[in-house]
Amino acid sequence: MLSKSLLPNKGIILNDLKRYNWIGISYTLLLLFVLPLQIIMNVNKLEERTSYISNPFKPLFYFQGELQEFFILAIPVLTAIFLLRYLQEKRSVDMVHALPLTRVTLCSSHVVAGTLLLLLPVLLTGLLSWVMMVAFNLQAYYALSDIAQWAGTTILISMTLFLFALFVGMVTGTSVAQGILTYITLFLPVGLTVLVLSNVERLLYGFQGQYYMEDGNKLEYFTPIIRLFQLGFDEKMLQSSEIMAYLFSIVLLFGLAIVAYKKRKSEAATQAIAFDFLKPIFKYGVTFCTMLLSGLYFWEIQNDFLWAIFGYIVGSLFGYLLAEIILQKSFKVLASLKNYLIYLLIMAGLLAGFEADVFGYERQLPPVEQVEQLYIGEGGYYTYLRWREYAMEEAATAITEKENIEKVLQLHEAIIQNKTYNENAQSYYSLTFAYQLKNGQTIYRSYALPEASYDQYKKPIFESIEYKHMQFAIFNVDANDVERIVFEPQGISKKAVITDRAHIQEIITILRQETEDESYEQMRDDNMPWARIELWRLVEEASPEMTYRYGVDQSYRSDGKQSYEIMHLNWKKHYKELEQWLQEKGYWQDARILPEDIAYARIVKTEAEKEWVDPKLLPGVEVTKPDELEACLQQLLGRPLYAVSQDENYRIIFYNKNDGEILSGYLKQENVPLLSAW
Repeated sequence: MLSKSLLPNKGIILNDLKRYNWIGISYTLLLLFVLPLQIIMNVNKLEERTSYISNPFKPLFYFQGELQEFFILAIPVLTAIFLLRYLQEKRSVDMVHALPLTRVTLCSSHVVAGTLLLLLPVLLTGLLSWVMMVAFNLQAYYALSDIAQWAGTTILISMTLFLFALFVGMVTGTSVAQGILTYITLFLPVGLTVLVLSNVERLLYGFQGQYYMEDGNKLEYFTPIIRLFQLGFDEKMLQSSEIMAYLFSIVLLFGLAIVAYKKRKSEAATQAIAFDFLKPIFKYGVTFCTMLLSGLYFWEIQNDFLWAIFGYIVGSLFGYLLAEIILQKSFKVLASLKNYLIYLLIMAGLLAGFEADVFGYERQLPPVEQVEQLYIGEGGYYTYLRWREYAMEEAATAITEKENIEKVLQLHEAIIQNKTYNENAQSYYSLTFAYQLKNGQTIYRSYALPEASYDQYKKPIFESIEYKHMQFAIFNVDANDVERIVFEPQGISKKAVITDRAHIQEIITILRQETEDESYEQMRDDNMPWARIELWRLVEEASPEMTYRYGVDQSYRSDGKQSYEIMHLNWKKHYKELEQWLQEKGYWQDARILPEDIAYARIVKTEAEKEWVDPKLLPGVEVTKPDELEACLQQLLGRPLYAVSQDENYRIIFYNKNDGEILSGYLKQENVPLLSAW
């Protein structure tokens, strides 16, 4: 049987509830505003809202989401601060500790009082939400289980924040420090990880922080603050493993708070940190974080290593002095700078180690015989992630042939050897490598490379059938799933819609063959495509957002009865077999813009700063002959290629009979008709 000295004290609990009942009342009113009241308001707009939201009542975190999240984040911490307010003042702490009660009893009593202040408002709000569900016949939109899920999640996160703030209050000596350190510490796992990886990304060539931040690590799960902001999405609700983790955290934090309270000295009141052994951790933690933040800032602004070093020194010095001032409650802290110099020497050694690549990270390349498969693609981590997710869903391919692996490794080796040249590029693109080794390890690298560089290495890789099958989703389309194919020409409101099953099969076969036959130069040309090709595939449910899967854009559309996934491709001008097929089948007239769709075109020589000037106000020539209009359409570029200098190019604008602009682009100088007219 537990001793009475270890159990919560009824008098302390009632006193806390009497003094701080305003917290519970305020919390109740706030929750009633963001949930039951919003439900009533949405009942009257049900038909209007369901036109763009399939279920306006689910999840319940959707209602006034930002306000809900703010209240859940603020009220528990505020409750802990007020309940421990007496600990942070010397007179009150001595008076309370003079009572014939153990510290365990005091702590457990505060926990019970805080739990009631946080629990009862949530339960009352959930009860009223259930009453309204029954009263307004909203069972089709949300159920008792949804209310229970909302209430349970709110209670779990609130109690975790409350007990965490309570524990922080035991190791700090001021209420201000308790509040600030609570949120800082909760953000620390994510914030420190981002800071460290962002700095390492600058120090190690080929390292990309996003890969380590997001690739299976799920940093948001390490802090309830970030996790809370995801609860407005149904698929992001707490999983059973997370619920168990929160329950364990609640028990652990309660135990830690009791232990810290028992060890805490009464004279720690008004001190920033109550325990001596935590003071060095606080001091050098602040120093390290401000150093990383300042160094990253100067690196981003100046893009120069020397400026980054300056930032590291200034930031670390500022953080060290600030921490000392807080701990000593005095500005006379210069005498402690000798310890800072030791810290600076350690950091200098660490920085030199990164710059020298002492662990060989930058030079690491796997032997070809150890590579099971690899990915290579232009773009950063998210491009790779989209390919990997698509590969998991629809068995997209990777590069596995030894000959192609060797070519990729040769390209990778050339990039490593030209590190200085690559880093000094003014304009660049990203190239990503991901090697899946036979031992299960993944080697991931991403580089910013100068435009039009390493073409001699990339050409045989990009032209390989294996690369194209990996990179372009047309090879993963099942023609039997495609309901229709739509050709939408550039610049004009007409379209060719193809629903014949045999024709759909033929088009997909031709598109695959055209893609396999593309040269590296054709893959990279700037010619404006004839039309956008849409492949409509029937799906169970349409999503509202536009997504991207490697090689194609993808959108979703619903007509109220059926939902479609739409894959967007381009009809490129060098797809001659597709062009011939469209002519033979009679789709040609509607599939692309033709000279008869155009009244005339105007070509102007414009400088970069005059790109947005009305072309009719600039000197130029007009093109009206059908054969010349067709030639211009054939040579039309999607972006400017500077003809004479970096400041001018040839722009062409096509007009209809009403003098309205229907299409514009650019021409190379040698393709401009009537050039002598200038």
